[in-house]
Amino acid sequence: MKAVVQRVNSCSVLIDDRVVGSIDKGILVLLGVFDNDTETDVNYMINKVSNMRIFNSDKTEKSILECYFSALVVSQFTLCADVSKGRRPSFHK
Repeated sequence: MKAVVQRVNSCSVLIDDRVVGSIDKGILVLLGVFDNDTETDVNYMINKVSNMRIFNSDKTEKSILECYFSALVVSQFTLCADVSKGRRPSFHK
């Protein structure tokens, strides 16, 4: 499992010009899931991402949980591409 995390003031996902998900301040998570990922992997990633101290508050850094911010998680299978051979990425995993 791989995740790319970005702080956002707001973000949304559109499909055919229709908003299917949106948040105000929080994090956007692009998530790639491999075929051999387990529930343990999922729980680890949820804990890791939700407790990342990436928001400034006074002189400390806080997580989205401590700030009551939101997360928008978007499936991004291309993060799981195998580019070790040749010039074409493989998505078999």
